[in-house]
Amino acid sequence: MFLSGEEAVARMTVHSGMQVNLFASEAEFPALINPVQMAWDTRGRLWVAVWPNYPSRRPDSPRGDSLLVFEDTDRDGRADRCTPFLDDLNAPTGFQFYRDGVLVVQAPDVWWVRDTDGDGRGDWKQRVLMGLDSADTHHTANALCLDPGGAVYLSDGVFHRTQIETAEGPVRNNDAAIYRFVPRTGAFETYIPYGFANPHGRVFDRWGSDLVTDATGNENFFGPAFSGRLDYPAKHRGMRQFWARPSRPCAGTGLLSSRHFPAEFQGNFLNCNVISFQGIYRVGMTEEGSGLKGETLEHLVHSSDPNFRPVAVGNGPDGALYFLDWHNPIIGHMQHHLRDPNRDAAHGRIYRITCKDRPLLRRLRSSASRSPSCSTCSRHRRTSRANWPRSSSTPAIRRSFSRPPDAG
Repeated sequence: MFLSGEEAVARMTVHSGMQVNLFASEAEFPALINPVQMAWDTRGRLWVAVWPNYPSRRPDSPRGDSLLVFEDTDRDGRADRCTPFLDDLNAPTGFQFYRDGVLVVQAPDVWWVRDTDGDGRGDWKQRVLMGLDSADTHHTANALCLDPGGAVYLSDGVFHRTQIETAEGPVRNNDAAIYRFVPRTGAFETYIPYGFANPHGRVFDRWGSDLVTDATGNENFFGPAFSGRLDYPAKHRGMRQFWARPSRPCAGTGLLSSRHFPAEFQGNFLNCNVISFQGIYRVGMTEEGSGLKGETLEHLVHSSDPNFRPVAVGNGPDGALYFLDWHNPIIGHMQHHLRDPNRDAAHGRIYRITCKDRPLLRRLRSSASRSPSCSTCSRHRRTSRANWPRSSSTPAIRRSFSRPPDAG
């Protein structure tokens, strides 16, 4: 039994002082099926990769997977326009903005796709990487994210044998790892060789430190602790987790960074769970020694609907939190037959969480070009300047920098 998107809201328990509303569902936008990753561009549009053919496309499938672009043109908190940027894809496990286009994973390749005529659809593409293992789509390179310097990170799962050809020779890896790719130069390296099962969760904090989550066990690591280069086929040994997670598995993570939410929420680690606990954990982060420590706080949201599967969460340009609901009675592919009739291919939702008594943020929009991402730096400046609360020391710092060099 499937509830409508609005009916499903009534089954959710949301954090005190907050509310949930439906942003988009398959009822208004039939192409919104099995959403897997999302990202906001600098024009305030939400891009979502959808995977109706999960776990793999059949030879007789009439339609492929897609990369969709949602817009809320009247700013009422609900999407009113959906444009397919790319159609007829096969397992788009991740994407990320680059220059005037977008990088899309369709293993064994990564493509750079652009819209050259301004109609909102990709019409030019160039292959920038090849050699990603595609033997198991559940483990295919995913969770693409940007670091503050513009490099793109891809997470590969266990059982894979990836071999990427680069200008400096092949980069090989057995089983899971996280890769670092610099599209501007073509540089590609194994960033973290470790015995992950499936590192779906990746996010960078305001200091540029990455938090890495291995989905299967919901094991969470402080990325800088994996320092030190290891040559293939060596792997880092066991690493300490920064948070004692209450349940597993985790399909995606985020960091809350929005002035729409109270100060105590800033920098909270958000952890999406999809089986034993169907909701999003809220985790307070503090420094501990040379790393971080997480503490479980009041849950952000959870549901009693057995089809509720939150898989991604992130901050929107209005300051609200948005999350994807895969919405399926079956979440994995190993536990059930690939042709199990209960495997749904008709539902998908996007929800929005806001604080009841706090104003939303003024949206910042860059419309100087058709580019979805004017630059990586602009995205990080927008996050740090617009969303993070101002420090009490800011006025003093400004006065210090405004003094002449010889001033006392």
